[in-house]
Amino acid sequence: MALDPRTKENLKRLLRRTGLSRWARAALALRPAARAARRRDEAELAALREQLAAVRAQIEAAAAGQDRTALVIGMGGVAYIAQQLPVLAGVVAAGFAPVVVLPSRGNTQERRIYESCGITRFAYWEDQAENAEADVVLESFSRCRTQDDVLALSWQGIAVGKYAVSTLMRRLRQGHIDVADPQVRAHMEVALRRTLDHTAAGMALIESWRPDLGVFVDRGYTPEGPLFEICIAAGIRPITFNAAHRDNTLMLKRYGPDNANVHPSSLSDDTWTRLRAMTWTDAHWDSLRGELEHCYGSGQWYGEVGTQFNTRMLDRNTVLTRLELDPAKKTVLLFPHIFWDATFFWGRDVFRDYADWFRESVRAAWENDRVNWIIKVHPANVVKNQRDGIDGQFSEMEVLSEFGPVPPHIRVLPPDTEISTLSLFSVGDVCLTVRGTVGIEAAMLGLTVLTAGTGRYDGLGFTDDITTPDAWRQRLARIEETEPPAAETVELARRYAYGVFLARPLEMGSVCFRYAQQHGATLEVEVRPEAAADLMACDDIRAMAGWLRSGAQDCVTERMIAAPEEEVQGQVV
Repeated sequence: MALDPRTKENLKRLLRRTGLSRWARAALALRPAARAARRRDEAELAALREQLAAVRAQIEAAAAGQDRTALVIGMGGVAYIAQQLPVLAGVVAAGFAPVVVLPSRGNTQERRIYESCGITRFAYWEDQAENAEADVVLESFSRCRTQDDVLALSWQGIAVGKYAVSTLMRRLRQGHIDVADPQVRAHMEVALRRTLDHTAAGMALIESWRPDLGVFVDRGYTPEGPLFEICIAAGIRPITFNAAHRDNTLMLKRYGPDNANVHPSSLSDDTWTRLRAMTWTDAHWDSLRGELEHCYGSGQWYGEVGTQFNTRMLDRNTVLTRLELDPAKKTVLLFPHIFWDATFFWGRDVFRDYADWFRESVRAAWENDRVNWIIKVHPANVVKNQRDGIDGQFSEMEVLSEFGPVPPHIRVLPPDTEISTLSLFSVGDVCLTVRGTVGIEAAMLGLTVLTAGTGRYDGLGFTDDITTPDAWRQRLARIEETEPPAAETVELARRYAYGVFLARPLEMGSVCFRYAQQHGATLEVEVRPEAAADLMACDDIRAMAGWLRSGAQDCVTERMIAAPEEEVQGQVV
């Protein structure tokens, strides 16, 4: 019989309070899996040791003279820490001394890797006391009857309920948290309690270090989410960095009260204004189209999660024939989000969550045979399952099974289909999404895009943004009446896509990285000789430092926005 999650959590707390947790960690470190992970780290670190030695000295020397502090959320594993190294260097070059935040003092391996990169100061989540006011919020939780009730919970102005629900969704891999289920409710209580502790810990970190900057990757789960929100409340403008759509490029964004809930690959008002004002030429469109074709064709398209590994580019007629679509009908492309991934991170959803939206959209598809429907299960499922050690049915397929046999007017494509997503756009007329990247792609290729959520590219003139569940259902019931977008609308979408896929990604030159095209999408890194020779002189480090000093929301490659025609053409790989 499984131990009640609340009992297990109480035991962990008891170990921390009595100082016995370090012995428990030591015991866990002896497990075969932990020992194997350490051996992998040792091998990777040994391969990079010579290059990192030169980098370490440069970062240590540059950071020693800085009087401003940056709290940097730590990562795990040699490759991911090395991938973060250019950001650390950019932070130092901009005038900040980094303090890396690790889970506990037991993370000696991660600390050693960071020290190899020149980091000398560390903070620990576990050092902070438990939240003394947790019982007040837990009492409110006892009266919660729905997921929405939990999402509404807050403490000291921080949306603790949202972070707890998102984190539990990710851990349980569930698209909806049913707090009426006793077992799920027990897990929810533990997640909320941890989030409350993390929120108090985040406040203590800000009070202790008085940082001038926060550096995040994922900032929608706990513990990072509450700290991100605390930074903004304290007047600190945190930044995020994420892998972009192609290997060896990063997206960097600065946040504040006015954009706290927008997607990291969205465009700021300033960037969007500049893109709309620039002269749009055939060269810009050729460059944009070439970027997508190259990244899809090479398998690099969002390689971090392996979205297009082992896919093929097929022409329109081949796709029509392969899927046996009725050419006399319009075709609707339905792209579900992974239900439990990054839920409630950005903006506002029309439906209660991704699972609810997908279920309602599938119901409409089952009932409307006046169009062809293609339902494409999210391709990132394969890599995420591999990384999490999961071998089960995808959550989208579980929803589809609720409706029985698939009708003849619907095609369901698995996440590992060999048909590339770019090929599907060639047969599509309408694209359905909440706020996925596919909406940008489809709009730039001339499809009508219907969105069911804010926080990314809604309201900019190239999508049809539905604002209520009833309006969504009504629109899908007569989706065959949808007209193609005007030429001006398509151009607007192309300008936006150009900003997202060409102007915003920053190419790395100091530490290069790629994702191995296998199910785990293993991150592979290389510290370049240029970085070992003079890290701070590398173009990517100088660009990051300049952006950090500028105060701008988006890190943008300036020449891509104001480039003459011949320079734009030169950007195509």
